[in-house]
Amino acid sequence: MTRLRSIEIHGFRGVLGDLTVNLGQQSLAIYGENAIGKSSIADAIEWFYTDRVGHLWKENCRETALRNTLLPNTAMSSVSLLFTDKRLDCTKSLSSSLETKYSNLSKEFQDHLRKVREGQERIILRNVDLWNFVLSTKTEKRQELAELIGYESLDSFREVINRTQTKLEGSPDYVAAKRNIPEYQKDIFKLSGSVLANSEDLYKSASRMAEEVGVSASISDDKSYGLVIDELRQRIEGKEKAALKLALSQCKESCDQLKTRAAEAKNAYISFDLYYKDLIRSEHDVRQIRLETLLTLGEKAINEGLAAIDTCPLCLQPKSWESLRKELDARILKLKDSKKKADAAALEQNRALASLTEAVNVARELYRSATKAALGEGFLDTIKQYGLTLVDLDAKIKTGFDKFQPISSNIESDTALITKAVEERSTLLKQQIDTLEFSKEEQRLFEVARNLENLKLSYDKHRGAVETSTKFERQIRTLATIAQAFAIVHGSALQNVLNMLSKDISRFYLAMHPGEQVDDIRLTVLEEGIEFEYSFHGKRVYPPLKYLSESHLNSLGVAAFLASSKIFNKAVDFLVLDDIVTSFDSNHRLRLARLLHDEFADRQILMLTHEPFWFEIIKKQLKPKGWLFSDLEEGVGSTLQIRDSTKSLIEKIVRKKGDGSLTANDLRICLERMLKDVAVALEVKVAFRYNDENERRMSGELISELRSTLKKKSSATLAEPIFARLEACTLVATTGSHDSGPVLSSGDILAASDDVMKLNDVFFCKDCDGYVSAEKYVNHEKRAFCRCGKKHIEWKE
Repeated sequence: MTRLRSIEIHGFRGVLGDLTVNLGQQSLAIYGENAIGKSSIADAIEWFYTDRVGHLWKENCRETALRNTLLPNTAMSSVSLLFTDKRLDCTKSLSSSLETKYSNLSKEFQDHLRKVREGQERIILRNVDLWNFVLSTKTEKRQELAELIGYESLDSFREVINRTQTKLEGSPDYVAAKRNIPEYQKDIFKLSGSVLANSEDLYKSASRMAEEVGVSASISDDKSYGLVIDELRQRIEGKEKAALKLALSQCKESCDQLKTRAAEAKNAYISFDLYYKDLIRSEHDVRQIRLETLLTLGEKAINEGLAAIDTCPLCLQPKSWESLRKELDARILKLKDSKKKADAAALEQNRALASLTEAVNVARELYRSATKAALGEGFLDTIKQYGLTLVDLDAKIKTGFDKFQPISSNIESDTALITKAVEERSTLLKQQIDTLEFSKEEQRLFEVARNLENLKLSYDKHRGAVETSTKFERQIRTLATIAQAFAIVHGSALQNVLNMLSKDISRFYLAMHPGEQVDDIRLTVLEEGIEFEYSFHGKRVYPPLKYLSESHLNSLGVAAFLASSKIFNKAVDFLVLDDIVTSFDSNHRLRLARLLHDEFADRQILMLTHEPFWFEIIKKQLKPKGWLFSDLEEGVGSTLQIRDSTKSLIEKIVRKKGDGSLTANDLRICLERMLKDVAVALEVKVAFRYNDENERRMSGELISELRSTLKKKSSATLAEPIFARLEACTLVATTGSHDSGPVLSSGDILAASDDVMKLNDVFFCKDCDGYVSAEKYVNHEKRAFCRCGKKHIEWKE
């Protein structure tokens, strides 16, 4: 996860000029008067990641409210986020035509942006959002958490699995194979008198059948199988007659099979045709099945207030939400019925295609055997034409189904024609077969040879059907296993997340409200939704609004946000809290500050507030922990600016020294801020002044009081050479910053800047970015230390 180094905003929302917020990887609290524009910082971060600002979109302000109204049309609004991982640094710009553009097109940034969006990371909490989750309906809570943990994705994925499984189960090849396996098994048993599990059983059975007519041979493969059949034919004196009788017998069997398959194909097509014509009549509704997702999202947008009140979220036209909800419910229900109708027609389509395929296969077998038996061109043409008719019908069904094209077919007359042809031919074949007489021994040899050929043919068909069936069933079982596993995840994932969330929410809430008879807060599945349930004076109750005050509801909202961010945020390591204590009771604010330190010391937090007392609380509590503090104030020409921290001011001096732009005023600002920070850390006593007057103390006064304190507490520090040069440094920084002051040489400014750096080095620790503090006094060492203990000065209590 990554943190922020800096936020740079230009011409966005309440920021007209350039506003730079330096965080330096640390947590930062910013104080600013109400309506000065603090929320523009939170808005900028939200828009950077999501292309929207939630509270504006709810009011239908949208993109037109993002650019500062005073910004020229020729200028770009922009938001730049600089990260600890510098590969992610990026500027997002917004033109006057409301076109957006990211400057960073690297894979690293695109992956980062995708993770934040897909994970719906909890980054920003505003005061206006505190109650949104707490007071939402049970269904809305479930939907929000479902999106957060990917629960909806589980729904969609399981639906895809089920659809794929259904499609496999209805595949024409699989349907045909399942239907034919019992018939082939029946033929095998009739011919061999046993069930053949494998080719070894086939060869054993064939050897036994051959031995019954005196042919002793060991059949071990297809080649030896064929040799036995050839030997049986050789033992028949009328070999040509035997070959003809065998060919005619095969033709008769194929004729009888085709009669059966043709009838099945006709009936399957007629059944499909009824469903399909009904589907075509509902074409308009069926074609809109894909709109179900869109309409559902529209319904969700209304429920979540993502569109302006009484405005359709899909077409943005004025429309009563009440009537719109009824219309959406009715359309969604109708689309579900249409989907059922389409699924039923698809099932009949697969059955029809399977029957047509089987009829075509038998027609091909008959054509081959009829050609071998020389049954005449007329009969062959009839078989061929019938097969081509079925192939053409198969193609029409496959191409026309999804396009709702009418399918024309003369299958009933075609079936009648082929049925008549094969019945007549079957009768003639029987007569021909009966005229081809053999001796009793030859007849036995002939029947065994025929049975061996038919057994091999039936076995090969059965094996092919089993292989096809096994292939499909393996895929179906795999999908069923996945579906079953996902069903378990589907049922338990939400509750597992609720349990994790509940533990943290309850703990965070109780940290802010200990001993108030509210305990054991849980998110619980209730009536197909989710609700907060809690113990109130020992009794389990819900919802929160029933007994909790406004301040308590705010605390619950903060606890829910912090808990969800702790669990779900995976890409960013920072949070933005925008004026979240407005409705907090004063006695709960201190506990919130301690909660942030105790539970979120490992996170970077940007705190925005207009409450001076709250700002002082967190400054007192969190500054020793490494937090930075700044004020947001109005600059020249309606611009906003951050009152820089000492560290950022020092970095600015170093940067300006490098490019030759350093001024005496830069030194004055930095020196005053540094002396204030040192004075606070060492508890330097100064004369009392009110509010803003206290902030306007000059460096001369601060140096004088610092010297006085060091004289009593740390004479060794006061003896540092830098203190002998401070007056000259102060003179350069102060007089040189006034327009009426003397013109200073660059050498004077650079020398004074070196003195400022050296003074800072006396008290500042670069390891922990903090100053030596009187609070870190160690009595037995007579020293005051910085936060990490690596920097110290002599100190007396």
